[in-house]
Amino acid sequence: WLLTMKRSQAIQRVARRNRQREGAMAATAAESLGAIKTVQALSLGDTFADTFAQANNKSMKEGVQAKRLTAGLERMVDVLIAIATALVLWFGARLVLVNELTPGELLVFVFYLRRAFRPMRDFAKYTARLAKASAAGERVLELLEQEPGVQELPDAVIAPDFKGGVAFHQVTHGYEDGRAVLHDIDLVMTPGERVAITGPSGSGKSTLASLLLRLYDPQQGKVTIDGIDIRQFTLESLRARIAIVLQDSLLFATTVRDNITAGTPGISDSQIEAAARLANAHDFITSLPEGYETPIGERGVTLSNGQRQRIAIARAAIHQSPILILDEPTTGLDHANELEVAVALERLAAGRTTLLITHRPEMAARADHVVFMRHGRIAAQGTHRSLMAGNADYACLFGQTGGREMQRIGEDAHAVIS
Repeated sequence: WLLTMKRSQAIQRVARRNRQREGAMAATAAESLGAIKTVQALSLGDTFADTFAQANNKSMKEGVQAKRLTAGLERMVDVLIAIATALVLWFGARLVLVNELTPGELLVFVFYLRRAFRPMRDFAKYTARLAKASAAGERVLELLEQEPGVQELPDAVIAPDFKGGVAFHQVTHGYEDGRAVLHDIDLVMTPGERVAITGPSGSGKSTLASLLLRLYDPQQGKVTIDGIDIRQFTLESLRARIAIVLQDSLLFATTVRDNITAGTPGISDSQIEAAARLANAHDFITSLPEGYETPIGERGVTLSNGQRQRIAIARAAIHQSPILILDEPTTGLDHANELEVAVALERLAAGRTTLLITHRPEMAARADHVVFMRHGRIAAQGTHRSLMAGNADYACLFGQTGGREMQRIGEDAHAVIS
């Protein structure tokens, strides 16, 4: 028993390192496959392959070490049992020679002894397996015991149908202790108002959207919808009432129809088509081999950026949510696709309280209110025209004479809507 316990601890240590190594290998594989275009464009295939191979070799060595320890434990137990059996036979034979024990009694005793040793042998074998299993179980339990950063209150209620009034009250937030990303943000959005959040990269624009969705809770202050702290609502019901279109909207490896209706079951074909038409996506969808039933591949790799974005807009339109978050929705698109997406966004935002995060002057110009952020604070706010005329930093961000091409896209989109 002492031998088994000591050796099982060594097996567990090796198995724990091996599981960690396998986790690193899986992360490397997922990272390289998820960004396969970038890996190929930068010729990083050999680099990732070498990294994976090195981790694989170390994992193999640790696996072999664990097997050796396991085999060594079983063989050592076998040797101890053999020695014990030999001693019993030697002593029993002496007793037979002096007629204190019959040969038959000695054979029966040895038979019982072997039966008694069998559980000991199994104990050593299964102890080694349990040591490896416990190392794997530790990683699972470590994950299951993680407390989510955002938790529902015990008395949280289902969110009602919102009117769309959004407010940030003295909100301060940071992702690391002592390093705030947002400082004392006070912002009020009336129902149906379109507010553009702009500013240099790293000024905390996307963090505002994350706080509204309760991906994080502010360290100080609160976020309210229609005057009610959003922490009073259940997470699922809150997020179901907010539509979102991201810069790189994620599509799933399923059909176009399922991507549009994701998170919104029970949608009719007519509603799906109406959402697709609003997003300027119906024509290209019907041109696909199987129309709305066409599989689009993992992350939508079979579609262009503009097509993926328009499907994401259709998905947001299906929600019929009074609050809309647009996070750099036209970044990386060419002129034709940007115009298509801009027109779709104009339709989508109509009548909704819209939080628009953008670096585009034409998008900011179409907003009812513009909030200019610097270093996590609201540096200025007003209309696009007033900020261009009265705030040097804002004017420098967009350029006094720059952005005319972008402005033309906004005017074209507005003309199409009109």
